[in-house]
Amino acid sequence: MGIRRALKSASKSGLPLVILKLAQSLDGSLWAEEGQQTWFSCERSRFQVQRLRSLVDAVLVGANTVRVDNPKLTNRRGIGTQPQRVVLSGSLNLDRGCEVFKSDTPRQPRTIVYTYRKSLSTDDDISLEPYAQVRCLEPRDSGSASLIDLELVLRDLSASGVRSVLCEGGASVAAQILGARLVDYLLLYIAPVLACGSSSLGDEIRRSQMWEAGKGKVFSLKESAGLDLFKCKKVGTDILALYRRLG
Repeated sequence: MGIRRALKSASKSGLPLVILKLAQSLDGSLWAEEGQQTWFSCERSRFQVQRLRSLVDAVLVGANTVRVDNPKLTNRRGIGTQPQRVVLSGSLNLDRGCEVFKSDTPRQPRTIVYTYRKSLSTDDDISLEPYAQVRCLEPRDSGSASLIDLELVLRDLSASGVRSVLCEGGASVAAQILGARLVDYLLLYIAPVLACGSSSLGDEIRRSQMWEAGKGKVFSLKESAGLDLFKCKKVGTDILALYRRLG
């Protein structure tokens, strides 16, 4: 089933449909220099992402993506609705002046920021109001105390009427959501550049608690994330590898 058709279908899991988008260089770098904004994908690929934003109910990123890239996460096509913007932040150390907290139209919903309860203080909550809704979720166990439970995030979004989520990074969020087998579609854009960057998805996977048992081993995406390649095509100067959930 293609993404457009899947977006119109009801989820059988009770969770929103999750689309993970990643863009990397030919040598696997997700950015050229840590802490610096990097655009690897070409204009046509970025247009495709804008089109996806106009189709999904929510766009989700991690706090580091907000700090480094300062994205708006809005649909700038002028067609379709504006997605609900969602940020994951354990520390709530976010600048209120970030673009993700600004609204271009009165109809743009306030950004939702998810955190785990232990990091939340009254001052943090007030500092992000009225720019964002801060929602606190308890980690499921002590082993995930440093992570925001993404399944709980998705269930909470589903309860709010969100049926589809586009996850745009960063690498640590991608590693976690793949490890939790929550991805329905993976869009991997590979740009024809060599960046010699400081981080890759593999680096984040090696650091992630979600992949502790698999360190030092080699797994296919079928085994590790339940995803299978079903389309590969050229998009502008990039290559797009599109994976979907098995079954």
